[in-house]
Amino acid sequence: MTQVLQRRKIEQERKLAEQELKASELRFKALVQDLESGVVLIDGESEFAIYNPAFLQIFNVSEQDLEHMKIQNLGWDMWDVVDKDGNALQFESHPVQYARINRKPVKNQVIGIRRYSHDDWVWTLASAEPLLNPDGSINIIICTFTDITQLKNTEDALKIANETLEEKVKERTVELEKAYSTLKEKEELLSDAQEMAHVGNWEQNFVTGKLHWSDEMYRIFGLKPQEFEVNYGLFLSYLHPDDQDYVDNSVKGALSGKPFSIDYRIILANGEERIAHSKGDTVFDKKNNLVRIRGTTQDITDLRIVEEKIKTLANIVESSLEAVGLYPLMALFSAGIKEQSRFMVILRKKFSESIYPFWLHPI
Repeated sequence: MTQVLQRRKIEQERKLAEQELKASELRFKALVQDLESGVVLIDGESEFAIYNPAFLQIFNVSEQDLEHMKIQNLGWDMWDVVDKDGNALQFESHPVQYARINRKPVKNQVIGIRRYSHDDWVWTLASAEPLLNPDGSINIIICTFTDITQLKNTEDALKIANETLEEKVKERTVELEKAYSTLKEKEELLSDAQEMAHVGNWEQNFVTGKLHWSDEMYRIFGLKPQEFEVNYGLFLSYLHPDDQDYVDNSVKGALSGKPFSIDYRIILANGEERIAHSKGDTVFDKKNNLVRIRGTTQDITDLRIVEEKIKTLANIVESSLEAVGLYPLMALFSAGIKEQSRFMVILRKKFSESIYPFWLHPI
């Protein structure tokens, strides 16, 4: 009788564990569903366990294509894969394969991908993080692929523009040649300046009354992951005083079924001010009772700083070509496409109208 009860208990615990695992997978799928970056989880059997639409689009595959694929048997013979310089990437050097073989993470590796049946390249910033079991075997590999094709194409266009610029001004000034040499050195560091945005997720459960933050949420607010339980009041206390009512009203609006997408300032414990972007929506049950509110938060401080530099540079160039600075020019490589296009139109117009040599110097 005791053995029967023990077996039943074990079976109940197994079913509960399976249910919790399934619920966790569903939450993860919901989180990554609308992300612009491609996300895929590869399980211990090297199969594609979870993936989002962006991943399928980047690699130009369907769900049916992935059903019977295993990462170590794939061979990547369906694609051309190159490194940031356009050199063919060896099978074992692919970020996902490297993480699987060496049990080590790969962060922000630039790779180009092209399926054999297509002409266009897709450039991505790839990362792979293997999570290991106690015995050292792979439990799961978390992979992300951020599409940077527009940025890479803009970078290539700027390189061509710089080479043309060198041809026209080299014979006129030794000083410009020295400045251009410095520019080329900085260009070689460009690929190391690209970063993948850090995104945290959160969820307020109105049934249990608990607020859940992911580890990245804690880091965004300058806290150690999971060092203590958070609550809505604590969240508001980290906001800039001028933004607290704005954020609070947006959240309250979401409680009536209105999703929000807002930017606001946060003040860390050390006094540092950061800028965050949050998106959130609510979930109701069949009786239209509020069950939970959930969303994502991203630190966009660095992006805002770059945007301001680009706006300032564009205004300077528009008023005087001689005012173009060496350092702000480099900022164009990581700027928004709209500001880059505006700068290139102005530069071509000013250059074609000018018959005098012009100089690049730091502002």
